[in-house]
Amino acid sequence: MEFRQAMTQTLAKMMQEDEKICILDADLAKPNGTTPLYEQFPNRCFDVGIAEANMIGIAAGLSAYGYKPIAFTFAPFATRRVCDQIAVSVAYAKQNVKIVGTDPGIAAELNGGTHMSFEDVAVLRSIPNMIIYDAVDDIQLSQAIEQIMKLDTPVYIRMPRKSAQPVFDKNYKFHLFKADIIEEGTDVTIIATGIMVAEAKKAVELLKKDGINAELISANVIKPLDEKTILESIKKTKHVVTCENHNLIGGLYSAVAELVCQKYPLNKCNVNRFSDGEVQVNIEETVRGHIVFVVQSTNCPVNENYMELLIMIDALKRASAEQINIIMPYYGYSRQDRKAAPRQPISAKLMADLLQTAGATRLMCLDLHADQIQGFFDIPIDNFLALPILADYFVKEKIEDIVVVAPDHGGTTRARKLAMVLDAPMAIIDKRRPRPNVAEVMNVIGEIENKNCIIIDDMIDTAGTLSIVVKTLKERGAKTVRACCTHALLSGAAIERLNSAPLEQLVVTNTTELTKEKKAINNLVVLSVAQLLGRGILNIIDDKPVSDLFVYNKPENF
Repeated sequence: MEFRQAMTQTLAKMMQEDEKICILDADLAKPNGTTPLYEQFPNRCFDVGIAEANMIGIAAGLSAYGYKPIAFTFAPFATRRVCDQIAVSVAYAKQNVKIVGTDPGIAAELNGGTHMSFEDVAVLRSIPNMIIYDAVDDIQLSQAIEQIMKLDTPVYIRMPRKSAQPVFDKNYKFHLFKADIIEEGTDVTIIATGIMVAEAKKAVELLKKDGINAELISANVIKPLDEKTILESIKKTKHVVTCENHNLIGGLYSAVAELVCQKYPLNKCNVNRFSDGEVQVNIEETVRGHIVFVVQSTNCPVNENYMELLIMIDALKRASAEQINIIMPYYGYSRQDRKAAPRQPISAKLMADLLQTAGATRLMCLDLHADQIQGFFDIPIDNFLALPILADYFVKEKIEDIVVVAPDHGGTTRARKLAMVLDAPMAIIDKRRPRPNVAEVMNVIGEIENKNCIIIDDMIDTAGTLSIVVKTLKERGAKTVRACCTHALLSGAAIERLNSAPLEQLVVTNTTELTKEKKAINNLVVLSVAQLLGRGILNIIDDKPVSDLFVYNKPENF
């Protein structure tokens, strides 16, 4: 049965029993399927014409006089076009108005872009006193309308007009504000709403073939969520994916993310300063016997960040934390990893000693400047690689005639790995460094003429080397030059140099804080490492290997 038919039949039955229920349309009675109600209840059905704002105003007025209006129109007209009327006249006034937005999201594909509403959930989630229900199939919708019409509060109903793949059978019992567990699983939680529940069911079956046991939840009501069911499932599977027919921002994805962050927030801890600048750390809840993860990147100001971290570790150790895992996306002082000249320190080793002495039990880093730094530690250390993140970006860019460029001999391994993923040749910059942060290019090893060059490095500090390499590649005939790195330190004259260099694009990760000034660099692309680190944390907790996270598998369609 079509959604609109199920809606009309249910309302006809209810209107016979309740004389206060009335219908409003905005010139769409026939497409939305309410025409039979006009024939049966002519005195309680009103077509206001193409005037959606007036329709909502009339609905609010009817509600104020004790009626139970339900207003029908296409989803974008029911939300975007009348947002102010809904907010002021309905929601803030707490009027008993039900709004049906038909053909939301991809369901309006044949009507064109102006009739496709992907923002409706985000718009109405932001308005107080508004409930949002997303219909899964006709069986559920019939029961949902009966319960929704009994509520004395505004409700937005997302409903395709035509039929959808059935999910529930005739024995199904709908409970408003209660999510349905369609399939039970242990490996991952999939949360879906509306017509995407049926699609998610297909995904569950495909995952079974790969040995992944997924739990499928039909959220039904996006606002408010069934917190108990969702949180219990996520706690069990430790992984969650949302499947939705609307924008991620402000939609189900946002609702679930907000819920998880609210219920499982970062632990309470205050980092302050004494009047003389000394660091003061106060951990405001118990960590006794807990596995603790501390996130601290030790970029500029390096010394401040290191002292904060060391004092934090000491506080956790003295508070009897079972494990103190340090997530350090950028390892400060990593460039001083050996004695390159007499009377020089090995600062990277000193930092390792300080972290261990303070009480750290494990370290997670990204793209250490030198692999041998791992040998400075007597505790487990995981050196995560950002290469899969960078590689995935360039694969999807579909750049032709690529040459991957190592900015020096030390970067050949990193460049070779990216070149293998992109199925491209590589070139090497032969340079010398007369003093720190100063480089001179001697030669270019490899063919770069009329090629699109991608320079890859672990970090960009003052951009002195990079600017020289970019200029050299262009002088030697490169068609375009792009650069990517894991750690965007961007100190000194870096911003000025990068903006003046003939650089097509600069791709970096967010392992270090990027100020407003740094984000203003021309053609800057910032990629997140959050998912990589998050999966690493989960694998460590579950005693699973992390090496699989460093492997990039190119999508089949690329």
